[in-house]
Amino acid sequence: MGHSLISSPHVVKVFASYLLPSDIGLSVFYVYSGGRRWERNVLLSSLTQGPYLMTEPRGSRSLPAQNNLDVRMEKSFHLRDLRFSVMVDAFNLFNQSRMIQVMDVVGPNFGKGLNVNSPRTLRASFGFYF
Repeated sequence: MGHSLISSPHVVKVFASYLLPSDIGLSVFYVYSGGRRWERNVLLSSLTQGPYLMTEPRGSRSLPAQNNLDVRMEKSFHLRDLRFSVMVDAFNLFNQSRMIQVMDVVGPNFGKGLNVNSPRTLRASFGFYF
């Protein structure tokens, strides 16, 4: 038993959109997520049920909480029955580097980070609606 490894203990999501002057759309999406859970494991290659043995209750450790903010700005243009849009998205706007996976097997690298989230990413796109 213990905590689930794939779900955060607390998650808060907030989405808001606003129409600015000149018909420019602004959207923001904020997510707070409590730290992902993990536990210490030992590698035992001689066991028949699998090579890993949990030495702590499932999910007894957790990574730091995560905050993320994504923003989109969009401007639409109309030409007869057609609509064109120009969009700019910023993902992970504050460029927070968060560890999302650690080495959970006992050894010299135990507890060290294996993966971090994606860095700030900007995307420009064009939409055509008919």
